[in-house]
Amino acid sequence: MKKPSFILVNEETKTFTNLNEFDEKKKRFKGEYSLLHNQYSDDHVFLSLFLKENQEKPLMVFNSQNQQYRNVLAHYNRFLENDIPKYIEEKIQQKHSFEKDVQMDRNLGQLQLSIVQQMVEKQLESVRNQTAETASDHQVLLGKELSLQWVLHMMNDVIHKGNL
Repeated sequence: MKKPSFILVNEETKTFTNLNEFDEKKKRFKGEYSLLHNQYSDDHVFLSLFLKENQEKPLMVFNSQNQQYRNVLAHYNRFLENDIPKYIEEKIQQKHSFEKDVQMDRNLGQLQLSIVQQMVEKQLESVRNQTAETASDHQVLLGKELSLQWVLHMMNDVIHKGNL
């Protein structure tokens, strides 16, 4: 059975806002819907504006299983109807911008890791080219080489996981 949709109505001004289905996981309504973008607002912006605009006025809620619901949709004015597609478009643009910023940060992090990796590789090569005069010097150089190899291995893992 399909979940009912809801509208909030001001009978006095013959206006309504579409709450749509109630999302049980998020514990809120899906919000206004844009046919142009085939997407819900998924927030309370239009509900909040409707409530602010209609303060101290009686409001009624109808669900889609009620005859009055269909009557309201057919004869009443949808609150801020022309602003809904613009708002959804802005939300889509903000989401794309955020995703682009995250990707740019990720790429910058990968570049920084690559630079540090090259620096560690040069340090490792420098340690390998050093000659040990005593057995203890040899142990110290071996320890440096092993630690730098471990660092390079860990960096390669991080870089590889970042590219997934």
